[in-house]
Amino acid sequence: MKIRITQAVSDLVKQNLLQYGMAYLNYDLKIPPQGIYHISSFPLYTDVHYSSVQHDPFLIDVEKAALNYTHMVVDEAAVVYLELPVVKHWRVAFDYVYKYLLTFSGRFEFDFRDLSAIMTSELKATTDGHLFPHMHDLKVNIVHSTLYHESGFAEFMYR
Repeated sequence: MKIRITQAVSDLVKQNLLQYGMAYLNYDLKIPPQGIYHISSFPLYTDVHYSSVQHDPFLIDVEKAALNYTHMVVDEAAVVYLELPVVKHWRVAFDYVYKYLLTFSGRFEFDFRDLSAIMTSELKATTDGHLFPHMHDLKVNIVHSTLYHESGFAEFMYR
């Protein structure tokens, strides 16, 4: 089975994402002002308590988004190639406390800029004709983003 999307449809999707995507994204994003985040990844098992969450509205830019059908060089898998310049700018800050041998606390500020993602996924069809994407590769670029911590040493260690 072959799927073909014309450039006009691709441009229409980009235009609508740019026009309506930010409003929906900022409206639907509900980050609780405090909470607990569980980390269960060897060798770190702890609960991070966060509070005083502040964040800016998302700014997105989909002008350079790309959607292509291609084959992977490594294994010749037919994939959908999707390049998304996801976040133009988003800032989030919060206080935290967690215990891992000692008690650690402070305030984090993440400033995400020009965050982009490249994803390839295979489309698998079910017996009744439904298509489901299966992720093949994912690459996220955070090179222009920054992490700020009130302690210079802690900032160095968390990076």
